[in-house]
Amino acid sequence: VVGGPVRVGQPGVEAPGGACVAVQLQVLHRRMDLGEKRPTVEHLQLDRNTGSAGGFHAGLAHAHRATHDGRPFDFVWVMDDDVVPEPDCLALLLAVAEASGSAVVVPERREADGTVRRAEHRLDDRAQRYVPLDGPSSLDAPAAPASPPRWCATDLFTFEGPLVHRRALEAAGPLSPAAQPDPGLFITADDTHFAIAVYHALGPDAAALLPDAGLRRQVPPPTGTVPVRSALKGWLTGTPALDLWPDRAHWKRVYYVRNRHLVWQRLGWGRRRWRHAALHAGYLVTDALAARRLGWAWRTRLRWNARALWLGVRGRSGAFLDPARYFAEIDAEIERERP
Repeated sequence: VVGGPVRVGQPGVEAPGGACVAVQLQVLHRRMDLGEKRPTVEHLQLDRNTGSAGGFHAGLAHAHRATHDGRPFDFVWVMDDDVVPEPDCLALLLAVAEASGSAVVVPERREADGTVRRAEHRLDDRAQRYVPLDGPSSLDAPAAPASPPRWCATDLFTFEGPLVHRRALEAAGPLSPAAQPDPGLFITADDTHFAIAVYHALGPDAAALLPDAGLRRQVPPPTGTVPVRSALKGWLTGTPALDLWPDRAHWKRVYYVRNRHLVWQRLGWGRRRWRHAALHAGYLVTDALAARRLGWAWRTRLRWNARALWLGVRGRSGAFLDPARYFAEIDAEIERERP
């Protein structure tokens, strides 16, 4: 939480002219003792596993209430333990936050091999805004083809490293993210929900993507995924490619099916209601057929996917899938199908 002079977390990560407080969220059954290694870390202990959505919700709410020398903090640096920031990351984010006026500034996530893991969406490139670090902010500024942009507008981001100004947490309006991220989403799509709420509340300049500021991911990319092609997905979205996750990782996709439907439902369907319903139904069929062909537990996957979609249609949030129970059902189905 950035407000005025001190160092954060890793050596060399410094906030010019600001004091910082790190909040450790612990949702596991065992508590990590950070007292000796990080005596300045305030440990926020949750009494139950609320998932990543509940952890980010509790951390942001706590940071919003916190003060330094009687003054509230200006920024919250939202971090995930899957990534480690480069030494100059925070300084660059703060500089661009001041220069761009954006309420959220997003760094770039880099894999160990140097490739970029892109979950952020850039707005339509035909009307994109590319702005040099020391240049004026203008929606009419054309793209610069000869040199990479220092930052550009973005409408989606993850909770891996965005620098969030408190006005993004206090934005007024029917989609106010003040109560976000929604702890009822439990896991996946909570950052998407928050990003869209900020975008709707503060406009297209609400968030900026800064490729010069980097985060190094500490976990390997997902393994075991199987790429398939869905004609229905291609017809509805223009992109037929679809990655299926193996059985024991699929429980997070189940939450994604429910939460994606909830997010679009809350934003208002308009003419897209049946389009999204068809897309989700098509995913259920594609996943089941491909899983059966691959020898996976397709019945369990289809049953939980269908339940997730039904809960999304009914607007039901909260935790509904226990991974341990899901794994047991997966193992039982595979055992029954074994010749």
